[in-house]
Amino acid sequence: MICNKAVDSTSKKIIYRQVSRMRDIKVQSIRVIDRLISVLNCFSNEYPTLYIENIVEKTKLPKATVYRILWSLEQNGFIQYDDKENNYSLGHKFLEFGEIVKENQDVLKEAGAILSKVHIELGFPILMAVRQKESIQFLLAFENPDGIQSGSYVGRKRALNIGALGIALMAYLPLKECKKILNQLPLEKRTPYTLVDEDQFLERLDTIRQKGYFVEKDEVNVGFSGIGVPVFNRNQEIIAVIGTFGSNFDMNPKVNKKIIKTLKDTADQLSKRVGHLISLQGDLTFF
Repeated sequence: MICNKAVDSTSKKIIYRQVSRMRDIKVQSIRVIDRLISVLNCFSNEYPTLYIENIVEKTKLPKATVYRILWSLEQNGFIQYDDKENNYSLGHKFLEFGEIVKENQDVLKEAGAILSKVHIELGFPILMAVRQKESIQFLLAFENPDGIQSGSYVGRKRALNIGALGIALMAYLPLKECKKILNQLPLEKRTPYTLVDEDQFLERLDTIRQKGYFVEKDEVNVGFSGIGVPVFNRNQEIIAVIGTFGSNFDMNPKVNKKIIKTLKDTADQLSKRVGHLISLQGDLTFF
């Protein structure tokens, strides 16, 4: 019996580094797994049950190979065989996986409900992103249909060292890791106001950690500002970042003060409600 055991912070970081090194190595796909996936891909809402001949025709694999794959999948609960009809369908194991996927979606749904209210309250676009290697990836985006569009649609990635959200997240990474990111992604002068001096950039990260938020102005687009606020897990490790953007005219110091307070309160709420369900690298997970 396999039990879910709590993984301490140091162990998770070591595991992540090991997995990252493995993923950086370009390897060939495993042929038998490719074949297994091709068999599973034969099933759909349109074709929930199939005969072995159907699968052979769809995959172009030898019948003996298809039979061995189906038998292995059946033994592990991924395929169900009907001996009366002599056909196959997906097994109960996928129901278990489906529940995991559903729970992940529920996490985003809960976070989305919280951020949607903030979007309505502030009247500014609200974004949520997580880290993906040297980038951030947007998980949630609430924008004003008739207002300024960020282009930060769900799924889009952006370099960590660009914009309010990425830099706010980067501020909470180890110094060695920040330097590695800057080495791989040198700072670029996107506007006359973009900070490109590495030493000053690293000093800025210290300031962000002290304040607990980052306000970017004119560095990505002249005339526009952005605010990023970190979201932590129960171990006070950064797992996500939320923020907003707008014109400098709309985001004046008085307005920004309210935005920052609201975003920090929201970040605390997210940390308590769903923070323990998001891993250090942004994947929804369960420890």
